Amino acid sequence: IDLCLSILGILSVFQSYSQITTGYVPLSNVMERVFYAVLSLLIMMKGFFYCRGFSNLGFFVTILVNIVIDMGSFTIIAVITGVGFSMCNYHLQVRDREDAWRNPFDSLFATYNATLGNVDIYDSIIGDWVRILFIGYTAFTVIIMLNLLIAVMSDTFDRIQEGYVKAKNTE
Repeated sequence: IDLCLSILGILSVFQSYSQITTGYVPLSNVMERVFYAVLSLLIMMKGFFYCRGFSNLGFFVTILVNIVIDMGSFTIIAVITGVGFSMCNYHLQVRDREDAWRNPFDSLFATYNATLGNVDIYDSIIGDWVRILFIGYTAFTVIIMLNLLIAVMSDTFDRIQEGYVKAKNTE
């Protein structure tokens, strides 16, 4: 499997390079683009695996993997919060608008963009309830959820670092 992944990765790089140099990018073949996107992510993960062999990088790769594992519960809470606020925004918005609030999925994406600060809160169509909801959502996600994420990452770092110190002392 590792050999197949490496060969596919090399072929992907060569094909991407040939598409860049010739300027030809086939936009009609969606499955090929999805395949290369997934392959790129797999190659990145395999690169992390090989970085574990270096003494100065292995510690950080171990921390990164454990943080992703420990963030499972946090991710569930974050998704539930985002969907809940998104549906509130969807029901409070004017339905005949032609922007990001026209259906529940677009509303979810617009709420995510609002978390990143990409929203016009002073838009004349947005009502007062939406502004209040936006302030509550940003306060909850930025202050509470971000601090929770930092605490999870800090706890994971301390746990991994303690294990490394014990392993070095036994050698």
